[in-house]
Amino acid sequence: MNPTDPSSFYHRTELLSTGYTYHFVDQKPDDYNPKTTPTLLLLHGFPDFWYGWRHQIGPWAGKGWRVVAPDLIGYGGTDKPGGIRPYSSKSIASDLAALLDCIGVSKAIVIGHDWGSLTAWNFCQWHPERVRAVVGFSTPYYPPAREFTPTVEIVKKFPSFGYQLWFESERSAKQIEDNLSNFINIVFGNSKHRSGPSIALEGELERAVLGQGDSPIVDTDLLSAQEMQLYLDTFKDALHGPLAYYKAKKMRFEEELEAGLPPNVSPAIPALFVHATRDPTCDPKVLEASKELIPSLRITRLEGVGHWAMIQNKEESTEVVIQFINSLLEQEG
Repeated sequence: MNPTDPSSFYHRTELLSTGYTYHFVDQKPDDYNPKTTPTLLLLHGFPDFWYGWRHQIGPWAGKGWRVVAPDLIGYGGTDKPGGIRPYSSKSIASDLAALLDCIGVSKAIVIGHDWGSLTAWNFCQWHPERVRAVVGFSTPYYPPAREFTPTVEIVKKFPSFGYQLWFESERSAKQIEDNLSNFINIVFGNSKHRSGPSIALEGELERAVLGQGDSPIVDTDLLSAQEMQLYLDTFKDALHGPLAYYKAKKMRFEEELEAGLPPNVSPAIPALFVHATRDPTCDPKVLEASKELIPSLRITRLEGVGHWAMIQNKEESTEVVIQFINSLLEQEG
């Protein structure tokens, strides 16, 4: 597997029992045994797709583990349905359970980044019997809410979530599609020209993407020219699905409330959170509060690392998960 060559990975496209067709990478070790080989289910964030795990898939498969990295619903080669309901946490969790059924896996070690991390935590709530362990990058655990809080009210308390007001708006998809290169460069960032936390404040990201920001747009140094083109091709005229995750917030709340999901993650599920200390999307207060809700939680800090830890610090990001899984397998005997 060559991280610079997407075709060097083994790709599959399958129709799931939920009715949606999913594209995913499925790397099996040479000595794969369906009864004993651990399976890792990798869930990407936004704006990303399976390729966000390109530096981890090979090393993790090299440990003798099966590694499955789907394009989540609305992304890449997976179906991109209209509307909002397919993007609720309940619907996505059903898709992931169906994907595990499709590949013949009863339990997986679920690893997520950004929205994929939130999806991984949610999967622990909807289908705890399918989770062998869980790892989150970027987004800590948010328990199911007991009262709905509109984003505009959340932003008053947490101004760094201001960008989500734009993502939830009807205008955002077209604006991003029309300025896609700007958007990718800004969101991935440049290690020598940090945009700072202000880019996440209400209105700031929108102005920057439209070329109306206070600072010139600098090309990201996290993606090569070839990788940048791959992201541009993947998201060309394809922002409805990714942004629908933000717009499904009220539906997610209603489904979780109706199901009576508990506030805590099952203590039977080993959990790791990888805290990149320069990631503005990780609120330290939320992370601290999650310790009481996830009895098994371990936290590993990546000092000075930003949001895209799997690219910016790919070796350490890969290794901390290897150490966690090795310790898990030792405990399981």
